[in-house]
Amino acid sequence: MKIGIDCRHLNFKFKEGINTYTFGLINGFQYIDKKIEFVIFVNLGQKKIIKSYIKNKNIKILEIGNSIGPLRKLLLILPIILNSVSLWTYINNIYYNLSGINKFIETNCSILYTPTTVLNTYNLNIPTVVSMHDIQHVHFRKYFSNLELTLRNLKFKSTINNVNFIQASSSFIKKDLNKNFPSFKIDNIIVISEGVDINKFKEDNIKLFNSSLILPKNFIFYPAQTWFHKNHITVLKALLLLKKRNINIPLIMCGSKKSAHNSIIEFIKSNKLENVFHLGIVSDEELLFLYKKCKFLITASIYESSSLPILEAAAVGVNVIASKTEPNLEIASKLKINLYEKYDHIFLSELLVKLYNKNSEQKNLKNINYNKDIIKEYSWAKIAELYVEFFLKINHQN
Repeated sequence: MKIGIDCRHLNFKFKEGINTYTFGLINGFQYIDKKIEFVIFVNLGQKKIIKSYIKNKNIKILEIGNSIGPLRKLLLILPIILNSVSLWTYINNIYYNLSGINKFIETNCSILYTPTTVLNTYNLNIPTVVSMHDIQHVHFRKYFSNLELTLRNLKFKSTINNVNFIQASSSFIKKDLNKNFPSFKIDNIIVISEGVDINKFKEDNIKLFNSSLILPKNFIFYPAQTWFHKNHITVLKALLLLKKRNINIPLIMCGSKKSAHNSIIEFIKSNKLENVFHLGIVSDEELLFLYKKCKFLITASIYESSSLPILEAAAVGVNVIASKTEPNLEIASKLKINLYEKYDHIFLSELLVKLYNKNSEQKNLKNINYNKDIIKEYSWAKIAELYVEFFLKINHQN
């Protein structure tokens, strides 16, 4: 069986959660010992970039002509203006058929899996699977421009109307998709957790290096793009309360700048939070270093499919503070996590003080050791096996 992995819309220039997810899963596929070949589809010029991630002969990389060419862009102006899902799908189908891209994909795989949230082509004659990570535009419309909302509406609804199966990273996302897209058969939504590269994040394998980063002692670490739903402000409000009590706990944030970035920086400056730093995008080496050096990882999101940082922190051996989202509660049923209500900055401030207390260190260590054992269940090698079992089931049905 040949499983196609459509990576044409993966943005190789930026370090984002979707990249970590995709490359982690591809790495897991390399450990599959069944007679399965994986075919990764990329745009022209991307083969060399992704080739560095591939070590096993069971994975082949094929380049496809640019799927976002000038002609397609011109043709898609009309469905965008009209906000017409049917016209969007129709024009895409014509383009991909006439360009030969659909035929090329069908010839080279028996199932096409797309890890980047929405399908790139709709009328293939083979089964399709997509990882629809979240539908934040449905819940947070005010944080998107009208054009962004229109494009998301067209892409998500066209995907729902045409994809055969959806992978969700948590039961919460499965319920969320079912609630907002009731026309899609719920039995065709499968829940498979995200994974983590155990070896990469294993504390003993993180090498110290001469970093240009000047780090404060005992800092908490929040790696997240500055989207509004990542809820950085609640963390900052908690630190501000502590500052007023002359308790200064350093916070280091990293991640690309998104729609909430200016308001976050303004809050830090106006409240003179001198112990709060935003590093922007950091290298893989620096990210690992930050995990190793931090006292706690914090994730404050109010909406997400799952949380890769929680898994990564558990693998490194770092305690976790997390907001009470449904996916985090799902993870907390297996891992030891310190939870707080999403907007309760007062409780969060007290939790931070409690966890920093030396009397809590023995309990913190017990949690770390427990999580290090449990996290093995989330290795990408094991998660990849679940995907393959699902793909084999689909293939058998067809």
